[in-house]
Amino acid sequence: MKKDIAIFLLVCFSTLLFANFQLSITESPEKKRFKLRVHTPDASDEEVSIYSANSIDYSDSIIHKTTYDSLGNAVLELDLHKPALVYLDVDKGSGHPIYIEPNYDMEVLVYREQSRWKYFYTGKGSAVNNYLEEIRFLQDVLEGSVENYIMSLDPPDFVERVEEMRTEFSNFHQAYIDSVKLSAEQKATLEKKNQLMLISLKERYIDFYETGSSSDKDKTKWGKLNDSFYDFPLVASYFDNELLRDDYIDQIDDYADQYVLKPLYDSLPKISATQINDTLAVGEVLPFLIADAIKQRDYPEKIKELMLAQNTLEVLDNGISHISDSLLNNFEKLYPKSEFLYYIHKQIKKVQPLTVGNIAPNITGITFGGEHFSLDQLKGKVVYVDVWATWCGPCKTEMPFAEKLQDEFKGNDEVVFLNVSVDAKKEKWDEMLKEKPIGGVNIIIPTDDLSAFLKTYSVSGIPRYILIDQEGKLIDANALRPSTGKVKAEIEKLL
Repeated sequence: MKKDIAIFLLVCFSTLLFANFQLSITESPEKKRFKLRVHTPDASDEEVSIYSANSIDYSDSIIHKTTYDSLGNAVLELDLHKPALVYLDVDKGSGHPIYIEPNYDMEVLVYREQSRWKYFYTGKGSAVNNYLEEIRFLQDVLEGSVENYIMSLDPPDFVERVEEMRTEFSNFHQAYIDSVKLSAEQKATLEKKNQLMLISLKERYIDFYETGSSSDKDKTKWGKLNDSFYDFPLVASYFDNELLRDDYIDQIDDYADQYVLKPLYDSLPKISATQINDTLAVGEVLPFLIADAIKQRDYPEKIKELMLAQNTLEVLDNGISHISDSLLNNFEKLYPKSEFLYYIHKQIKKVQPLTVGNIAPNITGITFGGEHFSLDQLKGKVVYVDVWATWCGPCKTEMPFAEKLQDEFKGNDEVVFLNVSVDAKKEKWDEMLKEKPIGGVNIIIPTDDLSAFLKTYSVSGIPRYILIDQEGKLIDANALRPSTGKVKAEIEKLL
């Protein structure tokens, strides 16, 4: 690894020689032109584009698109009125973050180095973008490969690796700012961005460690990771900085899961993972408990606003319900002018087709026997859909309960159990079904159709269950799991 870092630093210092010295993070009230000349000799696609990606609802939209000439050159130009972190797509989904400002005029050489795209910027605005490119490369090197990947390490080794990353980030940062002229604000922002990377790594690892199979949860092993350096910064000003905003919003969501949702979930008296008692599901209570807990925390108001919006959006991922309506009403009373209301109402419009009583959007796929399948083929029957994947542990946990449920309706031709795999690799699905056949109708969504299916049914996590009546109408786009023991009664209501 030390050899890799030495090679990395050599590349870094060659970058510094060409880095541009100009950048301003202050907003401009007037629209000004941004220009980027792209050189991608290895591109296999005909088009290159810049798109924005939203970290609140994870939607993206193309800002500008053009075609390469015969040499792989293209020019992208657009009007800007303020800085933005956008994504450059040079070759079939190779979205790469790029920081742009009004009046920036840059060139970028994009080339393949082994399996990785490399980006080298020159011109006005190149200084920060070359920094971001090199720090990402350093992060990849330090996180390790398959054999010594950081997330597979035991806690003491993980702590040592993260501290090594902290040192290397600091060394790189100092070397870069000593060689390239950046403002004090730029230097501080880039340093904060590096810190957010390490904090995110820590939070992801702790989540993995605490939910993993290990029975040893001794927190004393974390050593230096208990240092205040690794405390999550609950600072509203991060929202106003375009270089930090997207990462920060993502990490606020993770922070809320770790320090708000999980403690509440663990404190609930439950008879199963999804049920508090025979009549009350965890999902009917937890969103309201989360909202109340957020309101009571001593967080900056902007942080509370975002967390409450994310809580509402997460409920809406599963369709419109009395729960989402109540959360939205409360949110609008607290923040009638919130910027996040746009995303909430956008999500409502998106999931409108999943409203109870609407015709269920069609589901098409390939059966285990290789035949084409369409949900329309099951019209006239009650359909209980199970969206799953071979790699999904919770999905497999539900399988014995699903098998028992199917036995309850054995011989009843009016009920069909449709198992929809979202595996990216069909061979894994084939292999599992050969080893252990699953009852009901089994289909897999073709890779080309997978994104559209997940978007149409607003699937943000699996397993996911959907209940459809004989007329093809949605009864519940986020139906109860088999393990609740209540699905039989829901199906019988429709017979």
